[in-house]
Amino acid sequence: MEFKVKKDIENKLLDRRELHFVAVYEGKTPSKKEVLTEACKKFGLNPETTVVVKISQLYGSTSSEVLLHSYKDKDAMVQLDKHIIERFNKSAGAGKQQEGGAGEAAGGAENAGKAPEGQ
Repeated sequence: MEFKVKKDIENKLLDRRELHFVAVYEGKTPSKKEVLTEACKKFGLNPETTVVVKISQLYGSTSSEVLLHSYKDKDAMVQLDKHIIERFNKSAGAGKQQEGGAGEAAGGAENAGKAPEGQ
């Protein structure tokens, strides 16, 4: 994956670094987790205090515009980008649930409409 930086802003008021860049890749659009890992390596950022805010696929190409926020400490990150962190964790949890939860979903459908045991 290759990165072309468009803007690199040091936002002192919010105590974060805002990176706007284009990620060029081959194949399918990378996940936020993949972009986060590669960008942290490339720019020397701490993955614990960095959030991928947005990935916008550029139509008809193998590149995406990315907005990334990197904070100096975890407290500032949680306070300012809490909604983004929750959304990221929820989508990561949904992927795991779909992989491992197929058996539960099938069992749940079979027992739909039946009264719980012991009642």
